[in-house]
Amino acid sequence: MHRPDECPIGGEPCQSLCDTPCTTSLEIADWRADAARYRWLRGGSDVPQGSQRWPRWEVRSWDGRFWQTLFAEKMDIAVDAAMKRDAMPNV
Repeated sequence: MHRPDECPIGGEPCQSLCDTPCTTSLEIADWRADAARYRWLRGGSDVPQGSQRWPRWEVRSWDGRFWQTLFAEKMDIAVDAAMKRDAMPNV
């Protein structure tokens, strides 16, 4: 496993093999913001009392018969499965 400041090709600091670093602090900040949005949306036992998460937002998935409300681990499983389906070539 590589440290964030290592090049995935040679395992050395990115600047030693490349003219530009593999990641920038702006990219890392964007990834952290995306992760924070997802964690907020997925909810879980850590949702504070009075949060806007539950009364205003609901993530649902059609299972072919019913709409299923997704949160926490159920959302993780559904998102992972959808991403795997998207990554599969159309046959």
